[in-house]
Amino acid sequence: MTKTEIHDRTKHEYDKRYREKELFPRYPSENIIRLHNIFLRANLPQGRVLDFGCGAGCNLVFFLEKGYDAFGVDITDQVLPLVEANLEYRNLEKELAKQVKIVAPNSNRLPFDDGFFDLIVSHNALYCIASEQGLRDMIAEFHRCLRPGGYIFVTMMGTRHYWVADHTKRINENGGCEIEIDEPGHRLHGTKEAVYAIKDEEHLKQIFNKFETINVGYYDQSLFDQKNCFHWLYTGRKSEK
Repeated sequence: MTKTEIHDRTKHEYDKRYREKELFPRYPSENIIRLHNIFLRANLPQGRVLDFGCGAGCNLVFFLEKGYDAFGVDITDQVLPLVEANLEYRNLEKELAKQVKIVAPNSNRLPFDDGFFDLIVSHNALYCIASEQGLRDMIAEFHRCLRPGGYIFVTMMGTRHYWVADHTKRINENGGCEIEIDEPGHRLHGTKEAVYAIKDEEHLKQIFNKFETINVGYYDQSLFDQKNCFHWLYTGRKSEK
């Protein structure tokens, strides 16, 4: 598949999932909660936060509740009513949904000024940019939009993840894995995705080499048909210089 075809398919898939509320989480990721409790409380107790690939806004709402000035970015406007619903659910003003910006899936530019954010997070989203160059272009945008000394926290799908290990149909010319779950009876039968998967810690650090590495971790689980859900957890810092 070409990069344009991948972008179009990704947008189509997520338009459908959010429109039909297949993806409508109400609570923040435990990884985001742990990031806050373990690291941010001491190192960044307040500031501007961008949630890249914010979806229904559950992580964005968490940051708002903790007193951060939180913004979101996604590729489909189908998330906006879900963000509003999550804001109302947590007794926050629906107007805060205006801080969620919609960008084209093939965009390599974020609608924010240089050095605007203190923290950029992307939980289970950035790897949907299924080409190495596209991924590097967006990481460069993260770097531009962060102030000197600002932080990033990103989860990246690993090659051990069952989607990649068991359901990759081909690796495209851009380095992305084209996934199709065609196993009869599988809960996610018919799912078609394209992702950029990380092989190991060295590969992860090389992809994020614009940043000073603070911590590399991972999370994983095996539950019913989720045979292996391995993701890398990367925390980095933009140089003060």
